[in-house]
Amino acid sequence: MNSEHIPAAPALQQPLSEIVESVRKRYADRNRPDTPTLPPWNIGTFPSGGPNVPPNATNLRWRNRKLDIGLHIAEYTWSEPPIRESPEALRAGCLDRGGDQYHIAITGIDENVGELYIDEYNIRDLGISYDFCKIEVTQNAFSHATHLRTAVFDLYILNVQKHAFSQADNLQAVYFKHLGNIAEEAFSHCKALQMVELRAIWNVGERCFFGCPQLRSVTLTGSSDMKIGNDCFSECPALQKLTIPDDVRYKKPRSGFRYKNQN
Repeated sequence: MNSEHIPAAPALQQPLSEIVESVRKRYADRNRPDTPTLPPWNIGTFPSGGPNVPPNATNLRWRNRKLDIGLHIAEYTWSEPPIRESPEALRAGCLDRGGDQYHIAITGIDENVGELYIDEYNIRDLGISYDFCKIEVTQNAFSHATHLRTAVFDLYILNVQKHAFSQADNLQAVYFKHLGNIAEEAFSHCKALQMVELRAIWNVGERCFFGCPQLRSVTLTGSSDMKIGNDCFSECPALQKLTIPDDVRYKKPRSGFRYKNQN
């Protein structure tokens, strides 16, 4: 079916900030057990097309399971040998001393989940040190999630991979409390998406929101060196407001579009 023949989803009546707060309250009111009961990890090998790891990595491990909120996650780790402490590396402040690297991958969601809320406590409940792991949303994790309407990520996400939410046809509102990088086409062709807020972001990939016909408001907070890729908001005819940091320049995709630099 061509996108021009798809009926428009009902317009959201609340501001995104109110939607996020109402979601937080619903989940804050849930009883959290002192010792959560979780299914055992499924131990396996790295999947085909899985995360890229350094060629000199050892002790690769991949294990996965499902949270009670319907979210599918995996923990993957590897070990890296120490890197020689060269003067150049020390001056650059980017020395990697090696050791174990811990990552959490959000890989999918149950088909019937309509509202997603995840915070750092979901990660601590796994028995993993939240402070020392890197969390990402994998490629196609929510693509074609047919019932998902609202997604609130109340924790630090390092990376959202390509096509992570692409064609999630009923997704209307998205909020990330702290997001580092979002790859190209991550939200492309989300036909019901209306409001988005991505906080503390430093890179938005090309065509990230391409072909979202009902997208009308986007807020991107972060530093002035934020990068916004080409055609990020192309084919978004309803877009009226884009709020971005001072000194970030982005070419308007069409006449009548309005963007505002944060004060």
